[in-house]
Amino acid sequence: MPAPAQTLYTARAHLAAGRLAEAEAACQDLLRQDEVCVPALHVLALVQAQTGRLGPGAASLEQAVQLAPDNFAARNDLGAMLITLNRPDKAEIQLQAAVALQPDSAEARVNLGNAVHAQGRLEAAEAIYREALPLDPRHVRGLMSLGNLLYAARRPADALEFLAAAADLAPGSAAAHLFLGNCLRDLVRVDDALASYRRALALEPGNADVNENLGIIHKAQGRIEEALASFRASSNPYARALALECELALGRQSDFFAWLESHAAEEATNLHSASVSA
Repeated sequence: MPAPAQTLYTARAHLAAGRLAEAEAACQDLLRQDEVCVPALHVLALVQAQTGRLGPGAASLEQAVQLAPDNFAARNDLGAMLITLNRPDKAEIQLQAAVALQPDSAEARVNLGNAVHAQGRLEAAEAIYREALPLDPRHVRGLMSLGNLLYAARRPADALEFLAAAADLAPGSAAAHLFLGNCLRDLVRVDDALASYRRALALEPGNADVNENLGIIHKAQGRIEEALASFRASSNPYARALALECELALGRQSDFFAWLESHAAEEATNLHSASVSA
């Protein structure tokens, strides 16, 4: 039997390479030898999260934190996982502890800001994000989190700096270009907004929000055919309603209902396939 240190190294290597089943098996081997092995619990939790088992993943990290209260990484990852599980109050406790353990960690502070934001304490969340960014001015999630908070608070001029920086630092992120496009649209910088949406669409052609927002701009510009194509490419209910408006404006009601019928049939087929697979 390999030494525990070798097995842990193997588990981490499997995780890094995306070989999740092998990583989990290695962790389980370790935990059979030592059921209180904190590193094995941590790697196991990450595997569980990446395979859609967030509840068990959080439970594994909670066990790790109980065994090693000063483990920064376990507390930080647990906090992030609890946010995803819609338990931001519990996440805040873990992330406050993580920040206390490593006050210079921008990552932990951004996660803490997200937990506070999820509880509706917007001013406190903004202050936390602003504390985090000087620690790592290139922290893309932090820039996007602060920018989106300001944008949602109807402060697009304040949000622009952060969303533009995020898009510059993460040119391959469709979300970053989408958020920047939304901000630019609200600032009536329509050409710049269109450019951002098109960058997002090049990265994710099927992105429903990008297609919807692109269609809204085209519609406002009177480019109804282009707007219709964008709305049809979006699965958002509002986009479908706007597609009907475009069809009516073009005098093509029958085309809309034919498209809607075929789209509904396609969704029904996909749903049936998914249920059979399950």
